[in-house]
Amino acid sequence: MPQFEQLKKGMTRVRVPAKDSLRAYLLLMQRTGGRMQVLPNDVYVLDESQIQILKENQIPYEVIADK
Repeated sequence: MPQFEQLKKGMTRVRVPAKDSLRAYLLLMQRTGGRMQVLPNDVYVLDESQIQILKENQIPYEVIADK
């Protein structure tokens, strides 16, 4: 199950609120060319440049700490 896998170096799990999830999904898919990992419950595995895209477009997100 991908949500329980170890993250690669430089990658972070990010949760986007439900009201902004579609906008974030479409924006990230467009900017990354479809090369991103999407997990259940609006969780994305992103690197620093992709997180910067969320900041630039004022999309709220929360970083999920590894357990």
